Amino acid sequence: MKKIFKDAFLFAMGFAIISIMLVFYSNSVLSMEGDIIGSSYVTDFEGSYVSDICGYSDDDSCFITDGDGYYIIIFTEPPTTIPPTTIAPTTIAPTTVAPTTVPPTTIAPTTEPTTTTEAPTVPSVIWSPPETKTNGETEEIAEEIDLPPALPLENVWDYVAEMTPDQKSSPHEVDMAILFAENEIAKCAAMEITGDEFILTKFLLEDLQEQAKLLKEFAESIFLEADIEPMREIRTAVTYKSAKSDRLSIKLKPSIAAAAPENIIIQTPDYSICIPNCVILTDIRANELIITTEKITSGKSGSPAIHTFAYPSPSSGSTMLANAKFVASSQNEVQYKVTLSQDLTENIKYSFDPAPGDVNYQAVFCSDGTPIGGKYNPQTKKIDTRIRYSDIYTVKENKKDFGDILKKSDQMQEAIRMLASKGIINGTSQHTFEPDGEITRAEITAMIVRTLVSRFDENTDGKFTDVKRNKWYFGAIGTAKVYGIINGMSATIFAPDLQIKKEQIIAIAARTLRSEMKYKTPADIDKYLKKFTDKNALPDWGIEDFALASMADLIVPRTDGKFNPGATMTRGEAAMVLYRLFMKIW
Repeated sequence: MKKIFKDAFLFAMGFAIISIMLVFYSNSVLSMEGDIIGSSYVTDFEGSYVSDICGYSDDDSCFITDGDGYYIIIFTEPPTTIPPTTIAPTTIAPTTVAPTTVPPTTIAPTTEPTTTTEAPTVPSVIWSPPETKTNGETEEIAEEIDLPPALPLENVWDYVAEMTPDQKSSPHEVDMAILFAENEIAKCAAMEITGDEFILTKFLLEDLQEQAKLLKEFAESIFLEADIEPMREIRTAVTYKSAKSDRLSIKLKPSIAAAAPENIIIQTPDYSICIPNCVILTDIRANELIITTEKITSGKSGSPAIHTFAYPSPSSGSTMLANAKFVASSQNEVQYKVTLSQDLTENIKYSFDPAPGDVNYQAVFCSDGTPIGGKYNPQTKKIDTRIRYSDIYTVKENKKDFGDILKKSDQMQEAIRMLASKGIINGTSQHTFEPDGEITRAEITAMIVRTLVSRFDENTDGKFTDVKRNKWYFGAIGTAKVYGIINGMSATIFAPDLQIKKEQIIAIAARTLRSEMKYKTPADIDKYLKKFTDKNALPDWGIEDFALASMADLIVPRTDGKFNPGATMTRGEAAMVLYRLFMKIW
C-alpha cells in the first residue's frame, strides 16, 4: 500500500510539474513579429546565439522578442522566398537537462555578417549554425523539449522513505537528506555544454532556473509527505555539464543577474564551480566575469613547479603579475590554476577531487602553502572550498595533532584535529593547543569567520574605535559586524580582549547558520529550550538564537542538563561548537 501511495503521489506531482512547464514554455517561447523567415541566425547584443528563426518588419529589420518583451535585434538580408508560415523552430534553447544540441561556445566570429545596403550598421556575431532537420516536417513544440522524467526526484522520495523515525528527528540526518535533495535538483536542472569556452547569458539560464524552482517545490512536498520538517531552506542550482577538465573558460554575462539564479554550477569530471547569487548580484551585475580553470599534474616528487599568472592582490585589490613557486609533495600531484578576470567581493565555491588519504582531514592549499579550508561533501564526493582570488590550488591531506589534548573527550579531540587540519583554528604552538585556556571575543570571532571562509575580508572595517587596523583580528571583526554575526558591546566598542560568555558564542553560531545556510527559527521555541533545566536563566535577547542552536544540535549537552549561559568557554569547548557549526555549512 505504501508503494502504491508513493507511485500515485509521484505521478501526480510529476504530471503537475510537466503541465506547469508546458504552460511556462508556451508563455516564454520566443515570439516573432512580421513574416517568419527561415535560416536566419539571431544573436543578442552580447553576441550570444538565440535562434535561427526571426521576423522581418517592413524596413527589413530582423527582430525577435521573448515573453517578457526583451528585444533582440540584428539586421540581415531577407531571403527571396518565404516558406510556409507554420512555425517549426529547428533549434530551441533547452528548458531541462542534456539537450542534444548546444550553441557553440566560441565567441570569435570567423566571417562578417551579410547585411543589406539599406540596413543600419549594428554589430552582431554570427554563430556557426547548429544541426538542423532536413525532413521538412512540422513538429510539435512538445517534441522539441527535453521534459523531466515522469517521476521527477524519485530518488529523493526513496531516500526519505527509508529514514527511520529516529533519523527523521536527527538534525544531522535531516541535513543530509536536504543536501541529497539539493544535489538531485542540480542534476535535473542541467544541460550539457561543449568546447573549452562557454558563454552564459540570461537566455540560456531562465528556463533551467524556472525548472529548478519547480523541482524545489516538489522536493518540499516530498519532505512534507514524509513528515520531515526541514530546518533550513532547500537551495536550488542550475548545472552546466562539461566533459572538459584540462582547461575550461566560463564567461558569465551581466544579463544573468536579471534571472536571479540562486546558484550556478559548472560541472566537469574532476571539479565543479558554484557561483552563488551574492556574486551574481554584486560582482557580475556590473561587469562580466571570466573564470578559467586549468588542471595541472606535477612532475616527480620534490621537483619545483613554477607558474606565472595575473592575480588580484588581497591587500591592494589591484592586479599584479607574480611567480607562484611551490614544491610538489608527491608524485603526480594535481593542482588547479584558477584565473579570475576581476576581484570578487564574495567567494565562489570550488569542489575538487580528493587527494589520497583520509578525506576528513584534507584541506585546499594556496600556492604559498596556506590552508584555506576544505570539507568533504558526501553527496558529490568532492572537497569543497571557497575562493575569491586567482591562484594555484592543491588538495592535500593535512592531519594535525597536539600532545595536550590526549586526555580530553573524543569529541573535543576530533573537533580540534579536524578544524586545525583546515586552518580554521591554530594551536598556541606547533605541539600544544591549550584546550583549557580561555577564549576572547576577538579569537572566537576570528574562528567563526574562518569557519565561514566565504565571508572573510581582511580589509573590512567594523567601525569600532578599539579595533585597530594593524591588529590581526581587524578584518575578522569587521566582516562579522557587516554580516550581522556579532555585535559590539556598544556601537563603537567591541572589547576584543574580553572573555566571551557561552550565551554569546551560541548566539553567534546560530546567527551564522541563519545567515549562511538559511536556517529557520523554530516555530515552537519552547520545544527546544525546555530540555535545559536552567532555561529561565536564558537572556531574552537570545531566545530565538538559542532555540535555533538547540534544534540544529550546536549545543554540546552537559551531564547536569544545564545551558549555563553566563559561563565562559574554554578553547576546547569553543572548538566543539565550531566543529558542529562547520559540519552544517555547505
